[in-house]
Amino acid sequence: MAATLPGAEGRPTLIGWDKLDHVASFAALALLARSGWPERSRWIPAAALFAYGIGLEVVQSTEFVGRTASISDLAANAIGIALGLALAFWLGRVARTLKWLPLRR
Repeated sequence: MAATLPGAEGRPTLIGWDKLDHVASFAALALLARSGWPERSRWIPAAALFAYGIGLEVVQSTEFVGRTASISDLAANAIGIALGLALAFWLGRVARTLKWLPLRR
C-alpha cells in the first residue's frame, strides 16, 4: 500500500489533494465492507477501518518509513468511513425499493 511507502515531499496523489485521497479511499473501503458483510452491525466495519487508519498513521510515524502521522488524516479517514456507510445505506434502500434485495429482519 502506498501509505506505508517511504516518500518525499511532493509525491503524487490520487485525486490531487491529500485529504480528499483519504476520504475517497476510506469511503470505498467502508462501502465494500458494508456490502460484503450486510448482516453485521455497521459499527463493526467502521471501528475496524478506523483502527486500520490509526495503524497506518502509526506506521507512517516510524523512522523506517520517514513520513509523519497526522490527526487531520484520521479525521479525513473518519469522514470517508461515514460517507461510505451512508452510501451503502442509501444504495441498500434503493435496491430494496426496486425489489433487488429482500428486506432485512
